[in-house]
Amino acid sequence: MKLRAIVVTLACLSTALLMHACSGSPGCTKDTDCKSDRICRAGECVDPGGAGGGNATAGGGSATAGGGNATAGGGSATAGGSAGTAGGGSTAGGGNATAGGNATAGGNATAGGSATAGGGASAGGTSSGMDGGFIADLHVYEVSVLNPGSSGTAYGQGVEAHFRFLDRSVLPGPVLEQTPGSALGCKAWVFTPAQAAYARRGFDDGTLAVSTSATTYPSCVHTAGAGYQCPHTGTQSTGGTIANGPAAGTFTLTDLDVTYNAGNTTNRYVSITGAATAGNNGIFPIVALASANTLVFGNPPSFAELLPNTASHVTLALFGPTPMAADPGFIANSDMVGITLSGSTVFAPFSATTDIGDDFTLEIAELNKLNAVPLDGQPFTVGCTATNCPNGSAAGVMLEITSTDTTTAGLSAFTMPPPTMRQVVIRCAAQGVSSMTVPAMYMGQLTVGSPRRIEATFYRFNPMLGPLGQFVSAGHAIRGYTNVP
Repeated sequence: MKLRAIVVTLACLSTALLMHACSGSPGCTKDTDCKSDRICRAGECVDPGGAGGGNATAGGGSATAGGGNATAGGGSATAGGSAGTAGGGSTAGGGNATAGGNATAGGNATAGGSATAGGGASAGGTSSGMDGGFIADLHVYEVSVLNPGSSGTAYGQGVEAHFRFLDRSVLPGPVLEQTPGSALGCKAWVFTPAQAAYARRGFDDGTLAVSTSATTYPSCVHTAGAGYQCPHTGTQSTGGTIANGPAAGTFTLTDLDVTYNAGNTTNRYVSITGAATAGNNGIFPIVALASANTLVFGNPPSFAELLPNTASHVTLALFGPTPMAADPGFIANSDMVGITLSGSTVFAPFSATTDIGDDFTLEIAELNKLNAVPLDGQPFTVGCTATNCPNGSAAGVMLEITSTDTTTAGLSAFTMPPPTMRQVVIRCAAQGVSSMTVPAMYMGQLTVGSPRRIEATFYRFNPMLGPLGQFVSAGHAIRGYTNVP
């Protein structure tokens, strides 16, 4: 199965990958380094009661894969594709460091604290002089999502951007942590609904631009209540007509005031607000371009409607997978990907470029694990064979698991609704391995409360030293969903 991901992280080796609040040289690395009953958090000795304040997370769970009411549109993409080298020899950030270098792909290691950052880069990261108590968590993925069940086929794939600027003092630190002060090892967080919402959206710190060798995406700006989005502003309009589409579960949007083309509809989503029919409001995957003024989108709950003049719609880039999209995907193996931050007030403006690397695949038994995460409190392992993930193809592996306790009745199989009471986020990362094991104690966090759906993502990454001593990493990922009866 093809899935490429680029993760660009400011101030640390992707906190979205590793859920680590970055700091400079740590004053402690474990609790025993601290006096009295103080404990070590983010490299500092703190009182136990205040340990949660300074180690903010950057993730809070992955974005919904495929959109809230997306439909597969009557078909499935095969989870085929060949494995390849994931940019092991590329240089990061204009030649500052080698990406991945000679990382060994073999082995099945439980994420621990002994792994070191490959490619000559330290895993801890350094702050930019302007970030203070803040984290910039910036990533772009080309992600493939599994269909439900055990077929090993893919619902689709596409490019996602997850851009968050976060205040370390707002979110709690991990409830479990193998290696305090390190970006590697396993960490587990428990969020309230408010904390989970903040972790998804963050705050506004300027404009982000994303480009590949073949594509320049629209600028990404922060939107209240939604976080960073990347709208094609030329498609912003009001009114229009929603009608039945060419296949079950699809609908058309026609607006004579808008010119649609491949550039603003391919692997894009459409956001509709203000429709009189509640089911017509939301963000939906565009599955076809019907004409210069009409697009086709997937949304089973939609109904035909003449949109009022107060309704608005716009197409969005970098939002997620397109149903039925198969290899070769939307970013070529040879593409370079660039991220530029401008107009920022907390972080220094920067620009970074990285090689996206190539594909990898998993055996069907491993794919099925991502769709069937157990709740028995036992260790959980997902691995990639030496054939599929050869030596030098990536420097490290990360396994991310996120839960929600909100009912998913009436939602698509790929939607992660916000938590009602409690959200658990587990991330385990290590270098020089091709498999990852989440220890039993961490998996036990998922058994507390009443989780209704679990999202699991397995990916491999290369760390790179980016501008101003910050880290840029690139990798690939495969995602699945588990429904809890």
